[in-house]
Amino acid sequence: MFSFLRTKNFDALEVLQAHQASATFPAHFHETFCISLIEQGTFIENDTIATQNSLLISHPFEVHQNKILLDGCYSLRTLYVSPDMLNHKGLTPLDLQFSKVIDDQDLVQQCGQLLNYFSTYVKSTKDNFFEQSLFQFLANLYTFRQTNDDLLEVPDWVEEVKAHIANYIDQRIQLDTLTKLAGQDKYQFIRNFRKYIGLTPFQFIILQRILRGKEMLQEGMPIVDAALNTGFYDQSNFTNYFRRYLGITPSNYQRSCNIFQE
Repeated sequence: MFSFLRTKNFDALEVLQAHQASATFPAHFHETFCISLIEQGTFIENDTIATQNSLLISHPFEVHQNKILLDGCYSLRTLYVSPDMLNHKGLTPLDLQFSKVIDDQDLVQQCGQLLNYFSTYVKSTKDNFFEQSLFQFLANLYTFRQTNDDLLEVPDWVEEVKAHIANYIDQRIQLDTLTKLAGQDKYQFIRNFRKYIGLTPFQFIILQRILRGKEMLQEGMPIVDAALNTGFYDQSNFTNYFRRYLGITPSNYQRSCNIFQE
């Protein structure tokens, strides 16, 4: 079972709650840091295994897929933190990489307390204690950082293709158009795009549409309108992909996404 809690009064923080879940997820990415507290079972991200009472970190735009041990299930809570929040506090150089799995029990306990308090915080317009606790936790997490000196340099054509997709996400995007932007033939383009992004062009487009649709649902837009405004054929098509990548239907997401204005 999955549910979300979200607030607009502090950088749109969001928490995913999964209880006794067995869903797996195909290759995807998030635009935020994802800090997951594994409360029960084992959760696998790519080749990384996170067990009970540990933290699993996913970095912004890091392509990953999730699975579980055979016939297993898991319970976890994930805090989504935007890079801008960390940058605002001077915590995040561009090449920052947190350790993927952290089993320091003091930090695990601190994360649990923070998540416990979040459900109360979303109902509050002002809560300096929570904000101070959050930044203290992030500062402590920062001590588990590592730098990556071997980042793959992304060529300009990749950014041009991504910008085109973003600008025309509500329309049919032709592969021929993308290959012309990249200056490559079809098969070379698909291979190279996956090399730099970690997803095929089709997977990337679908995921971008889901993320855009998720934002629209947060704003209260009807599901059918969110589907059509993000380039899906219909609501059913949107729902199938949304559930596949996020583990929850759009209607359940919209119901469980508690939004409180400032």
